[in-house]
Amino acid sequence: MLKFKKYKTEGLLLFLVLVTRIPFISKILYSWDAVQLSLALDNFNLQQHQPHPPGYILYVSLGKIFNLFFDNPNFSYILISIIASFFAILFFYYFVRLLFKNNKFALILSLILLFNPYFWFYGEVASTYIFDVLFSIIFAYLSLVIIKKQNYKYLYWFSFSLGISGGFRQSIIILFLPLWILALVILLKNKKINLKQILINILIVITLILSWFVPLIYLSGGWQKYWSVTNWQLSHASQTSSIFNGANLQIIWNNFKNIGKVSLVILNILFMLPVFLLFFLKKLSLEKIFKNPVFYMFLFWLIPSYFVYIFFHFGNPGYLMTVALSLIIIFSSILFLFFKNKCQNIFYIILIIILVIQILTFVLVDSNLIKRDRYFSYVNNKIYNFNLWYNRYGYQTIKNFDVRIKNYVDKIEEFNPLLTILVTEKGFKFRPVNSEIWIPSSVEYFRHLEYYLSEYDLYEIFWDEKISSYFYIKNRSALKINYSNEIFIPREIEKIIIVTDNIDQEFINKNLIQKMALKNNQNLFFIDVKNKNDAKYYQYKFIKE
Repeated sequence: MLKFKKYKTEGLLLFLVLVTRIPFISKILYSWDAVQLSLALDNFNLQQHQPHPPGYILYVSLGKIFNLFFDNPNFSYILISIIASFFAILFFYYFVRLLFKNNKFALILSLILLFNPYFWFYGEVASTYIFDVLFSIIFAYLSLVIIKKQNYKYLYWFSFSLGISGGFRQSIIILFLPLWILALVILLKNKKINLKQILINILIVITLILSWFVPLIYLSGGWQKYWSVTNWQLSHASQTSSIFNGANLQIIWNNFKNIGKVSLVILNILFMLPVFLLFFLKKLSLEKIFKNPVFYMFLFWLIPSYFVYIFFHFGNPGYLMTVALSLIIIFSSILFLFFKNKCQNIFYIILIIILVIQILTFVLVDSNLIKRDRYFSYVNNKIYNFNLWYNRYGYQTIKNFDVRIKNYVDKIEEFNPLLTILVTEKGFKFRPVNSEIWIPSSVEYFRHLEYYLSEYDLYEIFWDEKISSYFYIKNRSALKINYSNEIFIPREIEKIIIVTDNIDQEFINKNLIQKMALKNNQNLFFIDVKNKNDAKYYQYKFIKE
């Protein structure tokens, strides 16, 4: 009983994580990456992007262990996300408690993190980004302990964590190596570490990296194959967005704007808290702040990620999980000014408002309840018009995607796979009815159809005016790109089903493609080729063998 009381806060946080995460978990693999990670459980193959390079060998290995018990890749990965969420909140609590030396305030800030929509979202889906946030707070906590206690032994734990983190996401090592160096410099400055201890730490990092990197190279078929596929992935991802690859200032500016938008999404209502600093200007000392090593710890936490994402590559809003907790701590710390200055009533009013807005954001935004109300719907649309991609972090987003994929899969399963082929698109554009404006199609369904409808012949065609190309796969066979605008299909095929959210008006107006209405305003498009030898779709021609 005494032991339970000692860990009652940890027990409370675990309970709250479970009751807030389990009811909202995704039922379908949420993203393209999630499907590839699930395919990797059966066949780890970087050349086939199972998972995509540079590989997440420890994450996949952990998923494989969990899947032995549950035989459900999606649930196995989500359970890992929930567990990682708990430990992230736990280390966040320890960090804030050490920073402010107040257990109660640490628990309160942990509740703000617990209900943060952005953080909450990534605890409900299969995604590696949850480990960005977990390792980031572990590194920050160990750095803070080193600052406070000046004990070199904590650098051993930092080195161990840094070395192992790359097996979950290799980018973590690059982004947090500067923080490790800062911790080392602090110990050196105060003469708390010697050369032998430094070399031991370096050896720990290298040994832990090799412990997962060597198996990764082996599973990839050797260094040459690994580097070939990884180099292609890195150069392909950054060739249009990196200033080091010749990206112009407009692209860098777009990166900056998009990162700014995601940062605001992370903060949610917290972005308004700096207004309250006006009440405490006389009590703030900038000189003390700039002289405090904790200030530089936060800088070394934030700057590497923002630099890489702005000037090199920013491919997904989840990237900012590396800095999410630092932003939440910095902005929420303003509440401590109320807390310690005996403004308890104001403090709890602000706290309740923050928690209510965060919970409502996650649970209700974009829901039918909001859409039915004219005023709420107007506000909802205005928020999303700010940027559709960066604002949908809530249960409704997860639910809508689950429903969308399930509707497609359920309807397609009504068709005989021996008489039907499936086609998905990448990079295509369409003109809505009565419009001449070309709009990019948004969602790619290729990997999801490969996973959930593996018995069908599946093609993904690419939009390119110069070079026509497509993927073909069936029964999770080896993925190979073909360069041709002619696609040969089995002679017995009767229907070509095109899985896309929107299709160009020309095909609808000329009745070149038929449309099946599904639930939730979805449509399934198809071409009837029962008595035909070929069919054309954009620049591609499907020819019966």
